[in-house]
Amino acid sequence: MSYNSLYYSSDEFTAFLDTNPAVKRSFEEQFMMGLGYTYTVTTERRNTTVGYMLASMGIDESGNLMTLGYRIGGPRPEEGDLLFGRRFSQYVRLRPELRYYSRANRAGDRIVARLLAGVAIPYGNSDVVPFVKQFYVGGTNSVRAFRARSVGPGTYTADETSNVLIDQTGEIRFEANVEYRFTIAGYLKGALFADAGNVWLVNDDPQRPGAKFEWENALSELAAGAGFGVRFDPEVIVVRLDLATPLREPSRPEGERWVVTDPEPKVFNNMIFNIAIGYPF
Repeated sequence: MSYNSLYYSSDEFTAFLDTNPAVKRSFEEQFMMGLGYTYTVTTERRNTTVGYMLASMGIDESGNLMTLGYRIGGPRPEEGDLLFGRRFSQYVRLRPELRYYSRANRAGDRIVARLLAGVAIPYGNSDVVPFVKQFYVGGTNSVRAFRARSVGPGTYTADETSNVLIDQTGEIRFEANVEYRFTIAGYLKGALFADAGNVWLVNDDPQRPGAKFEWENALSELAAGAGFGVRFDPEVIVVRLDLATPLREPSRPEGERWVVTDPEPKVFNNMIFNIAIGYPF
C-alpha cells in the first residue's frame, strides 16, 4: 500500500495542471493498494560459453480487492470509492520482457538483445494511471540517444517555450535494444549499440495530440538512436560511459523523422552522454 501526494507545486506547475486535466488526475492524492508478482525463467547454464535467453512477466494491480468489498455494500457513488476521504486508484499493469545473450567467443565478445513492453490499464475507480506507475522511455538504461523521460508519448511534442518541464510518460511502452559487447583491453570493455522505443496513452487526451496508441502507427512512431560505449568491468562493479545520437525522432513531421535523411544532417550535434553503474540489461 502506498499513498500518492504532490508535496509541492509552483504557481507555474499548478497552472499547467489546470490546463491539462488528464495529467492533473495522475498527480491527484490517492491510495495505491494491491499486489505485484514477477515470474522469470532462463535457459542459462553453468557453461557461460553457451548462448541463453531470459524471459520475465511482471504484473501488479491496485484497488481490485477494495472495489470488490465496496460493491458488496452497493453501487459506486458518483464521486468514486473513497478511503479516509481520498480516492484510491484502480488499474492493472503488465510488464513482459525478453532478453537474449549470444554465445561468447574466445575473446569474450557477444551480442545481447532485449525486448521490453508494458501496458497499464485504468478502469473502475480510475480513468488515469497514477503518474508514478506510468512508463517512460529515454535515459541511461533505455533509449540512450534521448534524455530520461523525454520521448513521447506518441508523436506529442511538449511546448518548448513553457517554463514548466514535465517528464513525458505513458500507459503503453515498447522498447528494443541490441548491443555488441567486446573486450578492448583487460577490464576495459566496449560496446556498439542501437535502441528504439516510445510510450503512448491508452485514452485520447485533447491536450496531447498524437499521444494515443494506434496499432497502424506504432512502428512509425518509434524513437531510435545508436552509439558507442566504454565500460570498466573488474567483475565487482561496472562503470559505464555511453555516447549516443538520435537517428529517428517521432516528434518530427511524418516523412521527416529520420534525422540522417536531412539535407544537412547534424548527427554529431545532438550527442547524448550517459554515465551509469552496471550494464543496461
